[in-house]
Amino acid sequence: MKTSRNAWATLKISLATVMLLCIGCTEHSETLVLQPQSPAKENSMAPNLSLDRQGSPVLSWLALDGKNAALMFSRLVHGQWSEPNQVAQGTEWFVNRADFPSVVQISDDLWAAHWLVIKSPEVFNYDIAISLSADDGVTWADPITPHTDGTLAEHGFVSFFADQTDLGAVWLDGRNMASGAHHGDHQAATAEHGTSLRSAKIDASGNILTSEIIDPLVCDCCQTDIAQSSAGAVVVYRNRTENEHRDIYYSRRVNGEWQTGKPVATENWFISGCPVNGPAVAASASDVAVAWFTSANGLNKINYARIDNQTDQVAAPVEIDAGEHVSGQVGLVLTEDGGAVVSWLRVSPEGGAELVLRYIDSANSAQTPNQITAIANLRAAGFPQMVNYGDQLLLAWTEQVDKTKQVAVTTVELATLRGTAH
Repeated sequence: MKTSRNAWATLKISLATVMLLCIGCTEHSETLVLQPQSPAKENSMAPNLSLDRQGSPVLSWLALDGKNAALMFSRLVHGQWSEPNQVAQGTEWFVNRADFPSVVQISDDLWAAHWLVIKSPEVFNYDIAISLSADDGVTWADPITPHTDGTLAEHGFVSFFADQTDLGAVWLDGRNMASGAHHGDHQAATAEHGTSLRSAKIDASGNILTSEIIDPLVCDCCQTDIAQSSAGAVVVYRNRTENEHRDIYYSRRVNGEWQTGKPVATENWFISGCPVNGPAVAASASDVAVAWFTSANGLNKINYARIDNQTDQVAAPVEIDAGEHVSGQVGLVLTEDGGAVVSWLRVSPEGGAELVLRYIDSANSAQTPNQITAIANLRAAGFPQMVNYGDQLLLAWTEQVDKTKQVAVTTVELATLRGTAH
């Protein structure tokens, strides 16, 4: 049954009520929220947020109509969302909460978008489709595929970066896995038969210029993330060892080549299956910041650390949250004062979720956590997105009422997150 707009209005009122009632209900937690209108209509999901070259937020999402999925995007300029523009649509797309499409401005003259396409119903598989635009996202070229292996395997979890005037893409590549196997099937971890992290350089005409392997063995279905630092692009991902330890690693791109991955922290989280919980990264002129989820030693935690661009030294991790209520799904932005904000999801007592933010100052002192909103369905929420927008943060996630999904957005004043360190 299609959910009416009145139901969505009821949801927003209910969330506001829950947020007011929740002030003080979580230890060391405050509740702050603003509710701008989302440009995505009902039957939408899988949001992604990025910033264009002018610093305006770009929100992309999937619009669903039966078996058809369309990749849409809108820009927030002077407080107003632009009319949504369609990149592409199809009936054979791979649509899920964790491996979501994106629309990103790469340079003044180049935009890139990606989505996933199922190639055969016979085995679990999907390919990456990338489309480019040279006219500010008005029109989009026919899609190309950055991987040329031609195998019926999983290819996804894409992150884009600017590689001089060209597009850089990194993704998880399952070409070496046994035919028909996927992340739900446990296999022995070896570089010859596991998922790898790969990269390609693509010019504005869609030609693949170079390709390389960043790491031959990584976790099958944890998101990648990437940031442009003063020392070059930095990608973060969940590594996998042959004895099934899955810690967060990073790799820097130096002189056009990816360097051997290094651990952000050696936690030795032993887990035989993928936790579907990737890291987030952000970069400044001096360093790189990383936030991630771990359940090493059986304790769910959100950690945060910074990596110096000159020495490549990783500072001691800061614990952001810990306990059975911690779900993960992290986000991360840096602030102009040298601090950072980490976002993540907690499991609520009612079985839903709580979207929480925490500010960390330049001295690595973590301030009071702030519950931003209650979310009705933890799984449907997907992986909340966050970007800077002036003196605010813009966040997006997927809400669900009955069986109807819709992308929700909210803004939070940065000043309200800076409390007393403890």
